[in-house]
Amino acid sequence: MSGLTSGIRSVVAGEQHIYGLTADGGVTCWGGNQDGHLGDGTTIDPNTPIEGGGLNTVVRAIAAGARHTCVLTMAGGVKC
Repeated sequence: MSGLTSGIRSVVAGEQHIYGLTADGGVTCWGGNQDGHLGDGTTIDPNTPIEGGGLNTVVRAIAAGARHTCVLTMAGGVKC
């Protein structure tokens, strides 16, 4: 994928969106964003992956459902 950085250690997919967990605990996301699936505060489908997914924390694990994505933070919290 154009714009996808190296260092992705795992990938999860929802119905129309994908999140990658980076080696340093960050997230990269791409795909459909019509309902705000990518967490960037917009409903615009980006042409390249976006960093962060609206998160400002280090992520330990990530899981996706059809229309949502949830993360387990390094501090033990959950964000969806």
